[in-house]
Amino acid sequence: MPRGKKKAPEEKEIIEEEIEEESKPEKKGKSKKKPSIEEEAPEEEEPEEEKDTSIEEEIIEIEEKKEEPGKILKELPKMEEEIGEVLEERIYTVPLGRVKIAHPKRRAKRAVTMLRAFVIRHMKPESVFIDPELNELIWSRGIEKPPRRLRIRATKDREGLVKVYSAEG
Repeated sequence: MPRGKKKAPEEKEIIEEEIEEESKPEKKGKSKKKPSIEEEAPEEEEPEEEKDTSIEEEIIEIEEKKEEPGKILKELPKMEEEIGEVLEERIYTVPLGRVKIAHPKRRAKRAVTMLRAFVIRHMKPESVFIDPELNELIWSRGIEKPPRRLRIRATKDREGLVKVYSAEG
């Protein structure tokens, strides 16, 4: 409304009536909802108690595993099974010299992108997982000076997931 003009008394009354009408159904709606909220509140508390007991049971199981040294030996074959699922394993030397074309403050990011593109081009995966140690190797000299080339070991499992590790060390 432009400045300087005042509302007529009739307009003020109409606006106030509209505001009151809008607020009344909300109040009625809230009063109707309160009993339903109160009814639901005890139901919500019961599952929380069940969750607490299940969490306590899991904590007890974890503590038992820590105490028994035989459990650790049983976990090692699981890792071998994961290695057993590998369909392909290849070792590549990834050239990252073209990273230097990028802006100095984007070079390490581009190196990771180029590594991912290289693996996708050569292994044809569903998805790519880059090992955190390999990522740290790329970023070890900072964002401006990533390595010129990388030796990697890429493994592909049955689900099409390719995991990329450093071949050195």
